[in-house]
Amino acid sequence: MGPATRKRKEKKKGAVVKKLVLGIVGEKRAGKDTFVRIFARLLKKKGVTVSTHHFSDTIAACLTELGLELSRENMQSFPVLIEAKYGKGVFSRAMARKVKKDAARIVVIQGIRWWTDVAALKALHGTLIYVTADKDVRFRRSVADSEKKDEAGMTRRKFEKQERAKTEIYIPQIAARANFRFENNGAERELTRAIRKFVKERF
Repeated sequence: MGPATRKRKEKKKGAVVKKLVLGIVGEKRAGKDTFVRIFARLLKKKGVTVSTHHFSDTIAACLTELGLELSRENMQSFPVLIEAKYGKGVFSRAMARKVKKDAARIVVIQGIRWWTDVAALKALHGTLIYVTADKDVRFRRSVADSEKKDEAGMTRRKFEKQERAKTEIYIPQIAARANFRFENNGAERELTRAIRKFVKERF
């Protein structure tokens, strides 16, 4: 990512500021949405515009139009079926088009999970960020606060099955290539502290 001088240039009238693209990868319930929310809030305080695009938004919109339930199972299986029919990278290319049209100073892509996503991010000269948490921590979060309808009454067996879904299997390999890593095993204030340091040093 660029030096702090870019922030100063942004404020100069007529200055041309290069768009920064961040891609977020992480396991389910690791805290990716929390990371993005905190990051955007801290940058907004600095007067920097941040917009977020989530791969799941496109998938959810398709499922809603089809009258299908927004369950974890459907969210995981639908993109696999679409790519089997129309080829790998359908959603990655759609996301890249959205990002190119976005006028925000910083654009965050949430939900990187395929190698085609990584390729799209690289083509956009983006930075990959890995947000993670221990598996036991993520399981407890799934039990305590279900995000999807089919996560109600979450069991360890169901959790492990979701971990093995095709949409999840490449996450560890992709995460190994991340430019930055954030551990989110504790309270939100701890993650906030880490992100605040990141923003101070990089923006």
